[in-house]
Amino acid sequence: CGPGTVLKDGVCVLESTSQSTPQSSSVTIPKGMGSELVIGTIAAFGVAAAIGIILALISRADTRKN
Repeated sequence: CGPGTVLKDGVCVLESTSQSTPQSSSVTIPKGMGSELVIGTIAAFGVAAAIGIILALISRADTRKN
């Protein structure tokens, strides 16, 4: 017997397959996508905060010179 068939009573017959219910056509988000979005957002805010602190320190140092 070939693939997808089984031997029954000396004859090759199609293997019975369970029919799965079709999934809804709505868009599904992969499991890791939500956490990646949160981590990316936090990282972006962290970089922006670091740049803001550096610019504030530069500004403060510039005003002390005068």
